[in-house]
Amino acid sequence: MANEAERAQFGSSLEFILTVIGYAVGLGNVWRFPYLVFKHGGAPFLIPFFAMLFLVGIPTFFLETAIGQFSGLSPSHAFEKMSPVFQGVGYAAIIINAFVGFYYNVIIAYCLYYLVFSLRSELLWSNCNGEIDCFKRLNLSSNCTEDKLPFVQNNITIRSPSEVYFYDKVLEISDGIQNLDGLVTPLVLALLLAWFLVYVALAKGVASLGKISYFTSTFPYVMLTILVVRGALLEGAGEGVKFYVGQFNISQLGDPELWKDATVQVFYALSACTGGLISMSSFNAFNNNLLRDALLVPILDCLTGFYAGFAIFTVLGHMYITKCVDSFNEVAAKGPELAFVVYPEGLSLMGKAAPFFSFLFFIMMLALGFGSEFSIMESVMSTAIDIFNKKINTRAKQLGARLVICIVYFLCGLTMVSRGGLYVLNLIDTVIAGYPLLIVGLLQVIVVPWVYGTERFVNDIECMIGKKSKSFWLIWIISWRFITPLVLLGIIIATIIMPAEAISLKGVIYPDYAVAIGWVIVAIPIAAIPVCAIYQAYKFRANPRDMFKPSEDYYANRKKNEEKLKKADKSDNHFEMLPTNEANSHSNIRKNVIAPV
Repeated sequence: MANEAERAQFGSSLEFILTVIGYAVGLGNVWRFPYLVFKHGGAPFLIPFFAMLFLVGIPTFFLETAIGQFSGLSPSHAFEKMSPVFQGVGYAAIIINAFVGFYYNVIIAYCLYYLVFSLRSELLWSNCNGEIDCFKRLNLSSNCTEDKLPFVQNNITIRSPSEVYFYDKVLEISDGIQNLDGLVTPLVLALLLAWFLVYVALAKGVASLGKISYFTSTFPYVMLTILVVRGALLEGAGEGVKFYVGQFNISQLGDPELWKDATVQVFYALSACTGGLISMSSFNAFNNNLLRDALLVPILDCLTGFYAGFAIFTVLGHMYITKCVDSFNEVAAKGPELAFVVYPEGLSLMGKAAPFFSFLFFIMMLALGFGSEFSIMESVMSTAIDIFNKKINTRAKQLGARLVICIVYFLCGLTMVSRGGLYVLNLIDTVIAGYPLLIVGLLQVIVVPWVYGTERFVNDIECMIGKKSKSFWLIWIISWRFITPLVLLGIIIATIIMPAEAISLKGVIYPDYAVAIGWVIVAIPIAAIPVCAIYQAYKFRANPRDMFKPSEDYYANRKKNEEKLKKADKSDNHFEMLPTNEANSHSNIRKNVIAPV
């Protein structure tokens, strides 16, 4: 990938599909989606979730993959060539992905740690080891009819063995983000191994990524199925399924937070608006059937989250029956706590088979994690190489650049494997998927249909997949021009109006300076948008209108594939490519551009 003209490609369309599935189907499918279903009363959440999938998620997925495949460019380059003034939208998306890449590999390091310690005859988190605040609440259901196990006894909060193990043994967690208190050596080594594996996997770029995806995208389904079957055989599995999807209160559909959470989860699940889909699709063959991919991948991704819920909640149902708790809320959790506290505790209840199923669970978590992290970092690395392609113009230099990026990420990630590291991770995870994601998503569906033009955009897609009827495109055009932007605008307004929850972890409220750092993280990707706009305005000060027009370079990928295009679109060329020497003083702007529709 020394330059855009020599951009690598996936070996086949199957490799692209598997890679994007691995990218989109990540750790959030295991811990975020099931919890949201439970939070909103089970089945009622599924209605807005799948509604938003078809109204917002799939149109956005289709739009992003079309941009990448048609242009063959990284996100920043694609938006610069499509409409220079909006170049910052591409940079903002990649910056969001860059932040996610920082903390995602730390979670993978946790998984590596747990995987190693699952290779024992008895799990270390299955029993208390003398801690005064630890109580093993195992098989107490016969004693739970009258007296409940107190969670506070003699002013000491009672914790389960898995909670003690995760927070005290693995993380050695401090009392807040203000106390990082040094590094945790085993986690540093696990993080180093995680980044080494990322470098090895991505050393050859998309060529190796496509091959690895055969494993990272399919293996989790095998593990999920094993865990679903095992969970279904546990005592109390039916109770877990009942709490998951067996409840339906139609009045909950009137809750604005339900619709907000459903919409955000769709974007979160599809990894949309982070630049990764544009980056991955830019490595496609020009005539790849992206319409098929835009329907198949999002639906499969969201169904995977739903399927994973059964693996999670059958085990939680078992815990609910066998532990002395007042309500199901006491075993339901979200995020890292579900993956590293609650679910491991549930697995520890499986007797002699506990280590085996714990090993399978964390192998699955690693496959999901690396499947996403590989694509996240490939999009970051390929963008960096594209930006500096004049200097990083040999294979050796590209290998060196990828190594440097991994080293920098490892060093920055050390803050998250300190004793206060989980507070740092939680802060980044909380803020980066909020306003930045929504604003990038909104601007994408403004730039493409309203600035670049839906007629031109549809023509671009037909160059790749062939002609479709006007009625077919009407559905997509309405979604791109009206439904998706209005929904996103509504979510942004609702987010502003709704009272913001204090950022906290384990009941610890973050100090004001940490919240301020969070707002700085929010501002960094968003700031890229006006900064790039100001730069482009200065660059095109002689002809301001040109900064809204697509450049000749945006169509270079089409021109390179014009022989294939003639087969798909022989009779209807909506524009004529200009030779480079006929361009105006800004050589990347075409004179005979079609006015946006």
